[in-house]
Amino acid sequence: MAPSKRWMDLVDDRLSEAYEMGVESFLNYAFKRTGKNKEIRCPCVKCGNTYSGTRELVESHLKVYGIVQNYTFWYHHGERSSEPQSESDGDNGEEIEEDESGNEMHEIIRNLYPEFSDVGRDFENSNSMRNDEIEEEPNDEAKKFYRWSNASFTMLLQLLKDDLLPSETNFPNSYYEAKKIIQDLGLSYKKIDACKNDSMLYWKEDANSNLCKDKIVEVTQAEPSLSNIELVEKCFGPQRHDHVVCYGGGLNSNAMRTNSSKVELQAKLRESQRENQSLRNRMDEMENEVVCSSFGQGIWLADEVQAMKL
Repeated sequence: MAPSKRWMDLVDDRLSEAYEMGVESFLNYAFKRTGKNKEIRCPCVKCGNTYSGTRELVESHLKVYGIVQNYTFWYHHGERSSEPQSESDGDNGEEIEEDESGNEMHEIIRNLYPEFSDVGRDFENSNSMRNDEIEEEPNDEAKKFYRWSNASFTMLLQLLKDDLLPSETNFPNSYYEAKKIIQDLGLSYKKIDACKNDSMLYWKEDANSNLCKDKIVEVTQAEPSLSNIELVEKCFGPQRHDHVVCYGGGLNSNAMRTNSSKVELQAKLRESQRENQSLRNRMDEMENEVVCSSFGQGIWLADEVQAMKL
């Protein structure tokens, strides 16, 4: 059972005896649960459970800086959702407040990212929303979660495995391991380019297509004298100096603007490279066939010699 957390409300009176006793009870609880290396994560306002420290360091930080106010579920320090609340928290008929998030994951996100602590609180009344309400676009704070980096995903996996799941759980340790499991199940994905004008996908017979069908027809009819690079930029927008959409490596926008013969030459060069690679592959196959044939004949001759000796 976790100790009473009422002392956390006395963060503005950190010199009081009640606050100091609360810090002491918290440290006893935390080091008993997670202090195997004589260090625990420091939940002070400055460290925010990001850094670890000794008992003396954490105690001084809690008294000097105060504890993070929304850290009411001590999951970094061994508390579990099934653990009963302290009886002292219910004295004088006061009811224990329910967790606002409704589940542990929301509480984890709020504690890891205090700046987002108010994001999503309005969803408590989501069941009472009218059916005819228009769905709103995600706010700027929520959009920050969209492009999740591999490193942060790995951190989440480690958090789940270390703090929330049983020790014997067969759970991936990193983004790479999770991705490999998905691929082994046949659930891998393939990126498919789409036209900037949303008129086509570069897929199947159009996988090697250079230009947007609808747009290129429109542009070529309106301006038949455009060069290749001008045509590309009309369809796909300005191109980088070192890369031109759908033209692959070896070409850049400057070369396409200044020397059309160079563009044609490089296209022929790429075609020659593909043909050469095809010839190399065929030669390798023929060499393997010869080796296998010679090996088979050698076995046959060895068998004949052995028979003659007998």
